[in-house]
Amino acid sequence: MAIIIGSRAPAVVESKKGHVLNFHFVHLRLVSVIVLALAIPAAAVEFPKSSGRVNDYAGILDAATEARLRSLSDDLERRTSAELAVVTVNSVSPLSLKEYATGLFNHWGIGKRDKNNGVLLILAVQDRRVQIEVGAGLEDVLSEVESGRILDRHVVPRFKAGDWAGGLVAGAQAIADRLRSGSASLTTPGEPAQLEEAEAEPARDVVRQAIRSPRAGVASERIAPSPPQPTSVSSAAAVLSLVVFFAGSVVVVGAIIGLIFLVIFITRPPCPMCATRKSVSRMSSTVIAPATYDHSGIEENRYHCNHCSHDWMHRSTIPRRARSTTPAFRSSSYGSGFSGSCSSFSSGFSSRSSFSSRSSFGGGSSRGGGAGRSF
Repeated sequence: MAIIIGSRAPAVVESKKGHVLNFHFVHLRLVSVIVLALAIPAAAVEFPKSSGRVNDYAGILDAATEARLRSLSDDLERRTSAELAVVTVNSVSPLSLKEYATGLFNHWGIGKRDKNNGVLLILAVQDRRVQIEVGAGLEDVLSEVESGRILDRHVVPRFKAGDWAGGLVAGAQAIADRLRSGSASLTTPGEPAQLEEAEAEPARDVVRQAIRSPRAGVASERIAPSPPQPTSVSSAAAVLSLVVFFAGSVVVVGAIIGLIFLVIFITRPPCPMCATRKSVSRMSSTVIAPATYDHSGIEENRYHCNHCSHDWMHRSTIPRRARSTTPAFRSSSYGSGFSGSCSSFSSGFSSRSSFSSRSSFGGGSSRGGGAGRSF
């Protein structure tokens, strides 16, 4: 999206009585800043096409390392159905690696659609940044803390020593080990997890005391009552979160609407007879000279004041058209790299409705889980 920032220019207002009033029109830069603040950027990132579970766009891995990583990914998928992808790039500037990783994850659809059990290990060589992006279904098993621990212990030390291949293999192996040991339900969905049920079952401390009855002369048992369980506050926290979210949304929407009306109000010229703005309406607009890439244009507007019923014509300057330019991702001597273009970024990357035509993954998605490190 291109925001055109022009310069202010004096405008001439002619009234019916022949009066000529010179005044400076509202500075267009102010309007541009407000519009820029309200604008929601649209994603326009061109992601590369996947060639499998291992994609070395930076050209830093040899054939043996790629084969080792593919073997780890295939073995993990056979045992747990989770999908592990390893990617190297030169740079993702001007985006952050976190933004790029989330977008690439959802664009490829890493993980199974019904489980969202995908993991992406991505390295940006020039940016000296590594990221583990985790699918929504694995956030409990491979949390942010656990992802950071894997990077700190197995990946970053090797990267600091210049061992790209060793760091990626060690990181992929640690991820696979964690998923195999911490997510038994991935292999056979619906299989009873006796250990989890046992841990989830409230502990009951039963104390049986043998007391001889003075009358019947037999032993009786007294069972102590179960200790009271702490009251769960998860429901209250969820309700509070919804209330806060709703209140914040109302405030944001109200602020946006107010700014829009403010922009409309301050861009109206005042009536040359009664100097009011709020009752001014634009009746028509005619382009006298269209704007080009080299010259600004001229626009003539007809206004009517509802307060004093005065009509007048107002000419304003149309800013020159701007040639759109999009930054490209850099490539370096590490390898062929890849290039793409982006004008802005948002979390809503391309939908995964057509993921099958772009990659061999199962259509999973990420909500931004995982962790990243610089080295």
